Amino acid sequence: MLGDEVANYLAGQGLGFSLTATTSGTQIFGVPFPPDATTDALACVIPYGGGENIDAFGPSLAVPLFQIARFQLLVRDHSNNQKNVVFLIEQAYRNLRHFVGSLTGTSGVAVRYVWVKSLQPPAFLKFDENQRCHWVWSAEAMKEES
Repeated sequence: MLGDEVANYLAGQGLGFSLTATTSGTQIFGVPFPPDATTDALACVIPYGGGENIDAFGPSLAVPLFQIARFQLLVRDHSNNQKNVVFLIEQAYRNLRHFVGSLTGTSGVAVRYVWVKSLQPPAFLKFDENQRCHWVWSAEAMKEES
């Protein structure tokens, strides 16, 4: 799944993201934040609608050759740590916006990404009721089905 693949990649790049709760990194989820998440420093990958699949002639037209998928990366932390939020999301943006290669999700299966491109640069989204700042980045990817 796209969310797991992107989250796993970012956690492995030494940028400050972690797949598990730690005291030294921002935990990243491959899905939207859990509704009961109270930790200030969190990130998540939110897949959302993309483009039409790219099909090809072959033994089976049921499986698309590539998917056009879109996702948002959302990073939050307490407003006192806004510089860290901006740093994290900009590092993710720089590492992924021209990505070509394979990403591996929690299933352990590598999925080929033909390209990842930015739909917008990282941007401030909001302050929430707990004084946390939220920043978001939107991207599109052409990838194999996963």
